[in-house]
Amino acid sequence: MCPLEILTEVEVQMAANLCLETVTRNVRTLISKFPAEKYGKIVMLPGTIAVLKPNPEARTPSGALAGTKGIVYDASNHLTCTHNLPLNDPEYPRPAYMIWPKRVVSSIDYIDEAHNGDCSVGAALMKNPTNPGIDNFIKTCVLNTNNGLQVNIAYVSSSVAQSFDADGRLLSSKFQNDIVEGLPFGIDICLDYSEASVQKDEYRIAQLDDRDFALNFQVAAGMGLKLENYKKTPFIQYAIYNEGYRGSTGATAAWKLIYTKGIGKRLGTMSYEELAPLDADSPDDKIKGIIAVDKTVNSVAPGDANSTGIPSAPTEPVVKGAISIDQTGAFVLPSDADSTGIPQILDEMNAGLVRIWSLDVDTSETASGSLRVASARSAVRREEVQFIQ
Repeated sequence: MCPLEILTEVEVQMAANLCLETVTRNVRTLISKFPAEKYGKIVMLPGTIAVLKPNPEARTPSGALAGTKGIVYDASNHLTCTHNLPLNDPEYPRPAYMIWPKRVVSSIDYIDEAHNGDCSVGAALMKNPTNPGIDNFIKTCVLNTNNGLQVNIAYVSSSVAQSFDADGRLLSSKFQNDIVEGLPFGIDICLDYSEASVQKDEYRIAQLDDRDFALNFQVAAGMGLKLENYKKTPFIQYAIYNEGYRGSTGATAAWKLIYTKGIGKRLGTMSYEELAPLDADSPDDKIKGIIAVDKTVNSVAPGDANSTGIPSAPTEPVVKGAISIDQTGAFVLPSDADSTGIPQILDEMNAGLVRIWSLDVDTSETASGSLRVASARSAVRREEVQFIQ
């Protein structure tokens, strides 16, 4: 959301469907510019779009209506997953796009963060039947610090996973996470990783077509990977993380999860190996294996780093919405690339970093294949399957 542009609760309500429809349309337009025959197979996991919808039926634990002191809103904060895989394969039907919602509301989701907006915890609410395992309550958040606009938001969202065809018709109230044969995946959005993860929460897991997925993507803003989450998921082979929070944008990681079975009375163990990105010497390499993406006219070139090892800040003036990347061999725009219809970004964007991992996924029980994953905001070199996070 753009808090400073929203002045009243009427605008909050009017913006919801408009924002959701616009973002969904634009994400689908973007993936359409990358046909598989030219760019390889791509699955895109962009960031989320967060809006609010009034819930006049929100109730307290006693059953009384909760909106007597102001409207209670239901959060709709979700990721729209798109891809360029065939939609007309009779042997492997796929949706055109899928929705994966965030289950709980973070304090940073609906505030005027740039001007010290904040949220406070309010009265308890009746548990949400979408996920009755989580305590529900009101979060009162300041959307606009200029005029003091604040709203009451239910902590637990009612949004559910959905899969749609090319015409936008609902196919299923599940997230079809097996669109790549043999490579099912799961997604955690920020705080859900702790509160309602696809590794541990039965209600979240039930919204996946394939519960035994190989790849876990965490789309985060202020979170990190935790080994604890994977104690009971030996089927998850890799955890891939990227960070979008202001001040830490560019933090990324890929873990290879390692499980050993117990023998006799000896318990099994689990550990992880943090993987180095392609072209990097180590996972902590601050120079190699990084492509900088910034919000200025010119980007920081790979290897152009200061004494701390962090890419130097660009000297060009900030231009809102202008994001350029280094024109290395991996990012040269083909001369016949179709860029028509791609919307222009009008707001200021955080800087970011692109890292790429090549992962060997064991698909022996499903189908053979290989995978290349990008935890970033841009395209990657051609490979059999590319996940862009």
